[in-house]
Amino acid sequence: MAEIAEADGWQDPPWRASLGAASRHRKYRQVVDRWHVGFADLTGGQGLLGQVEGRDSTVVAAWLTAQPAGWRGTITHVAIDMCATFRSAIRAALPHARIIVDYFHVVQLANVKLAELRRRLTWKMCGRRGRRGDPEYDHRRLLRSAAEELADQQRTVLERDLTRIGTYGRHILARWHACSTCCMPAAWA
Repeated sequence: MAEIAEADGWQDPPWRASLGAASRHRKYRQVVDRWHVGFADLTGGQGLLGQVEGRDSTVVAAWLTAQPAGWRGTITHVAIDMCATFRSAIRAALPHARIIVDYFHVVQLANVKLAELRRRLTWKMCGRRGRRGDPEYDHRRLLRSAAEELADQQRTVLERDLTRIGTYGRHILARWHACSTCCMPAAWA
């Protein structure tokens, strides 16, 4: 039976990391790593498989190699975020598994790049940050939505207002169209 596993990291906020007294001057040092890596079963059968402290390739590879060889052999795909640490560890511990990037992180990266473009072009156009009244600023929430999620009226208003800006608005609109088409679930099927 083929299984799909996921390795994903997250960071605890600083106040959640355990702190220990270090000296007579009441300085504190961090005694627990704020980063954790979770391993989950994406087929739905087992849920969380394990969690380790740290976020380097040795920790990830050590956890994977500590698992039974029979189980490791059933892993066909591993979903990760776009982290070179995870990629190198999984290639070392599970060389037969296919590494895929999870959908959430692809969409997140596309939205970040679109927002950076919008801010950069607003600065070029106006010589300042965007603010209320600027069409590219007013429609920033619509720009985070995929085209199929918008009503026809919303899509029409977005395209009309960005086209009126001129060349920079058309650049933003083109990037939005590219993000909407590449990040749609149907395009991944």
